[in-house]
Amino acid sequence: MRNIAFLMGLASLTSASPLAVRQTSYPQKSTSSGFTLVVNVTNPAADFCESINHYTLSSIHVGAGQALAAISSESTRVWYVNGTQQEISESKGTVVTDGGTPPFPNGIDIAEAEDSVSAVRVDAGDGTKGVQLTSGSEPYAYLTAPVIGSYIVCNESVPYYQGRKFLLLKHAETEINEEGESESNIPEDCVAIRLVPQCAKLADLPAGAIASHEFTNEVGCYDDVASIDWSK
Repeated sequence: MRNIAFLMGLASLTSASPLAVRQTSYPQKSTSSGFTLVVNVTNPAADFCESINHYTLSSIHVGAGQALAAISSESTRVWYVNGTQQEISESKGTVVTDGGTPPFPNGIDIAEAEDSVSAVRVDAGDGTKGVQLTSGSEPYAYLTAPVIGSYIVCNESVPYYQGRKFLLLKHAETEINEEGESESNIPEDCVAIRLVPQCAKLADLPAGAIASHEFTNEVGCYDDVASIDWSK
């Protein structure tokens, strides 16, 4: 049985995470309207044999206006937080990237969970509300989700590409069992991560674009995520 109050208390905790270490100083943030999302493996001992630390979030095309969220060492996308100030304060903002010709919005979508694990997509549209960055009052900046849990990366085959494997982004919900213990529901072959924003230039939209930057937000981000020593 889930204990919602207890789960909310877990929102700021990530087991064995370099980001969860109690500290007296924190990495310096900058601000930008655009950013890339860089992988931080929360438990280095559970990383893949070929480390995915500092890979970046991208997407793989699987149909018209449809894509799966995936991480890569070779390609990336520039994202932005979309929403009014009220929507952001109520955790109803979204994270979007522009794509296509003319450019249209592609939002991060968290699908309905199956066995507590959700696929993460980057489909045409604004995306799932509540997927945004931590607020400015938080000591660290990272991607949030509308439910308590962890973003994870799983090395899985994709039928659209005749079974070729990709490093797919998913979300695993945290639950509380009948003994009151938290269960992360992270599959054995997947790696728990946080996605940390690195400041990037958000390109101006051309005439005729379907996407709009009217409600793009300035956010806290880091100049160079790979250079951060999380132990300090």
